Amino acid sequence: MIRPTFFLVLLAAALPAQAVELLLVTNTISMPVGTTFQMPLTGSNNIAGPLQFKVESVSWRAVRAALAPATNRSLQLDVTGVDSNDQPFAGTIVLQLFEDLVPRTTARIIELVQSNFYNGLIFHRVAPDLVCQTGADSSGVTLDDEYERTLFYNGFGQLGLAKTAGFFTGLIDDSGDSQIFITDVDLSVGSTNKPSPRSFDFKYPLFGQLTRGFDIVDKLMNTPVDGESPVNSNIVQQATIISDPQAAVLRLTALPGFTGEVTVVVSAANANKQKDTQTLRVRVIANPINTPPFLGPIPSAFVVTQAMAASFILTTTDVENNNVSLQLLDDDTQDFPDGLDAAVDPLTSRLWLLPELAVTGTVNLVLGVTDGLHPYDTQKFSLTVAPSSDLPTFDILPKSGSLSVSPQPLGSRVKLSGRLVFTNNSDRVFTSHDYVLLSVGDLADPLTMTILPNAIGRSHKGAVVRIKTIPGAIPTFAGTFDSVKGTFKIALSNFNFPGPQTNPVIQVSFTVGNDYGSNITTWTQSKPGTFTFPKP
Repeated sequence: MIRPTFFLVLLAAALPAQAVELLLVTNTISMPVGTTFQMPLTGSNNIAGPLQFKVESVSWRAVRAALAPATNRSLQLDVTGVDSNDQPFAGTIVLQLFEDLVPRTTARIIELVQSNFYNGLIFHRVAPDLVCQTGADSSGVTLDDEYERTLFYNGFGQLGLAKTAGFFTGLIDDSGDSQIFITDVDLSVGSTNKPSPRSFDFKYPLFGQLTRGFDIVDKLMNTPVDGESPVNSNIVQQATIISDPQAAVLRLTALPGFTGEVTVVVSAANANKQKDTQTLRVRVIANPINTPPFLGPIPSAFVVTQAMAASFILTTTDVENNNVSLQLLDDDTQDFPDGLDAAVDPLTSRLWLLPELAVTGTVNLVLGVTDGLHPYDTQKFSLTVAPSSDLPTFDILPKSGSLSVSPQPLGSRVKLSGRLVFTNNSDRVFTSHDYVLLSVGDLADPLTMTILPNAIGRSHKGAVVRIKTIPGAIPTFAGTFDSVKGTFKIALSNFNFPGPQTNPVIQVSFTVGNDYGSNITTWTQSKPGTFTFPKP
């Protein structure tokens, strides 16, 4: 009896330590259908070098599994504090930063860390069973809210950006600064006593996931508090940005239309092909939460010249695909801005800002989106309209042309082609954002047209603007303006002049953006009502 037991003890002592170890904080998670879950994978390796993480299998196609890029860096916080037993502790927290999904937010936090901003700061807020929070009131820069449709607060140990609460309203949009928080480490969707904070979705920017130091975060969460203020100082002794090639984040996406259980097998291997494999049970449950819509990034400022428009690709996201509505306000008056029109092209999702031709100056704007169930998500930006030159910036040199004035309804016609000779004040480029303004006919009462940059039938390629209205439009118009070749062609039909065209002195002028010219020429009246431009 003694000999076999002794043999087993010797055998156990001779076994080497496991070369690679893959740790799952939990082997069972719950996630709402239609969402993505950020699952930490924490590895260790007894030889130098990174671990290769891999999704070995997924038992059901209703869940997709992928790994966050290994290039994502991590935030390391070396922390000291006092735990729930009034015992001092020290340890390290590591959080992978989602640089691939929210680059602006992570870049700012990295900048603060590398300037030693967080060193010596305390975790000044601990909300039991919810978050622990650190940072300062102001770093000098506030961040536009940066959301990503796959980042939900449906997990645990998640890294978010705190925002400022208004005096009379809820959270102030785009008020995130330096204060960051980590959600509790044992939260779970569907839990009755410690649920994941789904009310944070697209309300507080989410930008990272805890991968190491779960025990330290647990100690922070359970430190003695007075309300939400820790009794003792829990200090970030040092914050650094590191690469952690032995930890990863598994991203699980539960596709719509399925609830039930899925098995996901993951592994970690080292350069010697030694590996450890773990199995994760994923329970996909119903999703009762309707999340708020949000705007994508908008440039902070636009500068145009009179007779030009501003535009940008408008991105709105509503995960549940609810109908959303937009609101544009003057930030100073909180009314729709005077002298400005706005339109969204449904084919390109481009928002056009169309200043009236007489408007100059700067207006501060606020754009918001809502689904009618949540407050507006807003972005602020400015539009500056600079005055255009009060002198012509090109000369119109007609090559051929004719003007037919008909007494019949919509029977008049104009054809004109020629060259453009630019002056030094011209930008010498016609763009998709230029208004096209046309005036032709008797000086006293010409026909005038305005073709907006977002007009149907208008196209732009290179420095060529082309316009072709639909057949039967009043007037029917076709035009080509080429600032590279310095040529133009105009054809107008299906209209009547506002008044009699009896003066043989005919004016043709047009503006393309901040370029404009005019031409006053003696046309030859070949017969009553018909004028022909003399060929040069």
